[in-house]
Amino acid sequence: MSDLFDLLDGFVTQGKLEEVERHARAALADADAEEAGDLWRYVAWSQFEQGRLKEALTSARRASDGLYEAKALFHQWDLPGAMQALSRFEGAGEDAAEAAWYRGVLCEFRGDPAEPHFAEAHRLAPELFALPARLTDEEVDGVIRSAIAALPPVLRRAVDETVIEVCNLPKPHPDVDPLSMGLYHGMSRIERDLEVSGLPPRILIYRLNIERFAADRETAIDELRITLLHEVGHHLGFDEKGVADLGLE
Repeated sequence: MSDLFDLLDGFVTQGKLEEVERHARAALADADAEEAGDLWRYVAWSQFEQGRLKEALTSARRASDGLYEAKALFHQWDLPGAMQALSRFEGAGEDAAEAAWYRGVLCEFRGDPAEPHFAEAHRLAPELFALPARLTDEEVDGVIRSAIAALPPVLRRAVDETVIEVCNLPKPHPDVDPLSMGLYHGMSRIERDLEVSGLPPRILIYRLNIERFAADRETAIDELRITLLHEVGHHLGFDEKGVADLGLE
């Protein structure tokens, strides 16, 4: 079955998600117990990458894979379940690095020390997991002020209609991923022109998620600016594709 696993690895590299799942499922009928576990892990990977989290969770459990079980639970906001799944994880290399990184993220959500886990992820796979690029409160405030000041006057007036709030992390919500960097909450400007609302819309910036994904301080500052402008695009009435077309993704 080694040829099959080589084929699946090739599909993974090419990002052919459906092909990975189709070939892995087809091979399950002739697989022994060990091979079946490996195949279910490919299925879980494909489903997770497609955002099919409930299915990925089932497949990860069939594979007895604590890492993908944890990831599927985490992105469904079952944070205690994700930490418990990671306690059952046994692996090495990049998988161990990713498990350490998720432990760090979970610790941040729990308010526990997270830096040792991020350091471990960086030690195991420095090319994949950078150390979080921490910004000072003054830097965050300065980036936001500069980004707004650089907008054309008509866009600055649109931003003045919103409340900009910098938070450490998002709160559990079925429509918000725990790793989101920002969120627009409220009616867009177009919708507000059609319906009167007494509550101003809010732009939420999730600081720790931005810092965690940045390879250095300059990248963190740039990502903070882009996240702010991305949410401003939503305030103006653009959907995700429209915001992406503006170069704010």
